[in-house]
Amino acid sequence: MKECKNCRALLPEEARFCPFCETELVEKQRLRPPRPRRRLLILSLLLALALLAAGGFGLWRQNARLQPQTGHKGASLMGTWLAATDFDGLTAAFSVLPDRDDLLRRTEEAGNTADYAQAEALLAAGDYDGAIAAFLALGDYGDSAQRAEEARKAADYARAEALAAEGDYVGAIRAFSDLGDYGDSAERAEQLQLERRIIQSRSSMAAGEAFIAALRADGTVAAVGFYFLDWEHLITSPDWTEVVDIAAGAHHLVGLLSDGSVVAAGENDAGQCQVSGWTDIAAVAAGASHTVGLRKDGSVLAVGLNDCGQCEVSDWTDIVAVAAGDAHTVGLRADGSVVAVGKNSDGQCNVSEWTNVEAIAAAGKHTVGLLTFGSLVSAGSNVYGECSFSSWTDITAIDTGPYHTIGLRKDGTVVATGSNYFAQCDVSSWTNIAAIAAGPCHSLGLRADGSLVVADWAYPVEILSPVQFRNIRLPEK
Repeated sequence: MKECKNCRALLPEEARFCPFCETELVEKQRLRPPRPRRRLLILSLLLALALLAAGGFGLWRQNARLQPQTGHKGASLMGTWLAATDFDGLTAAFSVLPDRDDLLRRTEEAGNTADYAQAEALLAAGDYDGAIAAFLALGDYGDSAQRAEEARKAADYARAEALAAEGDYVGAIRAFSDLGDYGDSAERAEQLQLERRIIQSRSSMAAGEAFIAALRADGTVAAVGFYFLDWEHLITSPDWTEVVDIAAGAHHLVGLLSDGSVVAAGENDAGQCQVSGWTDIAAVAAGASHTVGLRKDGSVLAVGLNDCGQCEVSDWTDIVAVAAGDAHTVGLRADGSVVAVGKNSDGQCNVSEWTNVEAIAAAGKHTVGLLTFGSLVSAGSNVYGECSFSSWTDITAIDTGPYHTIGLRKDGTVVATGSNYFAQCDVSSWTNIAAIAAGPCHSLGLRADGSLVVADWAYPVEILSPVQFRNIRLPEK
């Protein structure tokens, strides 16, 4: 027995509290707060200890009743306290406490809930690998398996978007298609298909009435010739950078920048160079005195001379390629149909019945379409034989000047028809050609090694040999 230091009552040796004077016999120790995730486990252990203490106290009470009364004041107070205690109520309260198995179940449930919340937080933060691992670790808890699969799809979606941002359209389209009906994956795959076709319509070469230009692989532009037919307007290569597409009108040059903006130089008498406010453009084309821009969403805009309605393109949708003639504009839809506006004096806009078209070209007074099977269709003037190509086969690309048409075959050779007044059709000896372009007086060929060849009496190969016409950008695949 030991004596209370305050009221001097006799107490058991292991007593830590005096019930008579309500004095703590042992100085309390400051406890560290338990970790949040282990709090329930600690509470469970405390409840178990309480149950054991209650049982021990009951045995002590029963034993105390058998002991003789000593008449000590402390013992009397103890008896009074024991008599006032509602042990039946205390027993009933302890009886409703959960048993050991239930406590373990509740503790495990709390841990799973915390782990689930952590997995959701990882997913919200974009840590897809961490979220997948966390959900899988939860096993069959709730919808953890389903959420792991959704996290996996979210990771695949993010990777598909990264591929699209890098310009890997083939990889991005495949990745979105593999996601099936997850989110807007099907719509994104379709949108990227549209963008890819638009990008494939871009050109690295352009020819005006008295100049030619080429887009280098580093995004700069080389040009030679004259914007006008006099020596005072000699072209100097523009200081444009990050260019991804170029087009030429009769006396002006247009460049599309990688950020979707457009620049232009040369004659601007009809406002054909007023393109500084354009945004989100994916491809450009130029007629004699007007400029056309194709947006990523398939819509079209145009500026410049509009005397024949050649700039009335604002209602066009789902367009994947544009081309411009002297005074008409042509658009290729994703479904292979074709639309045209502008001057139709020679029937150059009679294209509404065309189907299965893969590419288009327009210049002067005629329009040409490349079909999926490698053959061609045409509308408009054929005065110079510019539409006399019924025997052509295996064509993969086309372009037109005002009075001639050229085609690139699968084997890298080139064919041409129409006026040859400037030797623009002298292309039969070309080989290993990757892309073509045509101007009013010349035909251009881009070899697979990035060098340029020209069919035109005014621009012999010698003047195209310097460094500025090397390393020309190859077409998009």
